[in-house]
Amino acid sequence: STNRDIIFGDFTGVSIYRIDALGTLTTLSTGLLNNVVRLIEDYNGDIIYTGNALIYAPSSVMRLDTLGLVTAVAVLVGNPFAIVLEPTGNFPTGDYVITLPLQGELQRVDPAGGITTLATGMSFPTGVAHFPNGDYAVAAAGTDDLLRIPAGGGTPTVWVPGSSFGNIKDVVADGQG
Repeated sequence: STNRDIIFGDFTGVSIYRIDALGTLTTLSTGLLNNVVRLIEDYNGDIIYTGNALIYAPSSVMRLDTLGLVTAVAVLVGNPFAIVLEPTGNFPTGDYVITLPLQGELQRVDPAGGITTLATGMSFPTGVAHFPNGDYAVAAAGTDDLLRIPAGGGTPTVWVPGSSFGNIKDVVADGQG
């Protein structure tokens, strides 16, 4: 958020909240969604989140726009977990890249809801980061490996083996990429 507010979801309480720098808590949405797993803010200030929705079964990538309207971006087969905003050439929109842990997949969801599978065969991918060169880093919790997937998708390769970590769950790219 441009105001440096904190936005968070309640996994079981079917709500998304904002807390500002002064500590004021505001409910952004309640009762329309369930199992808010991960949240990001897109280039338009909309909140994009993964989880199950009461009216968009089975699982979805959802958008909570700046006016408070909740809509489904894409309905998925599987349980989405991690999400990252992938910049594209048509700013201010971007594609959303998500992990599907039970299916072992990394998928791209475009703003219109189109789905492209970028990689398969990963063991319970729970985190994803996008680099400026287009590559992806994926935390594979099933093996505790940190994987690298080439720009545009392809076969995951082990970047750092799981034996180097105790229990990897997420990954983020710093400002350097």
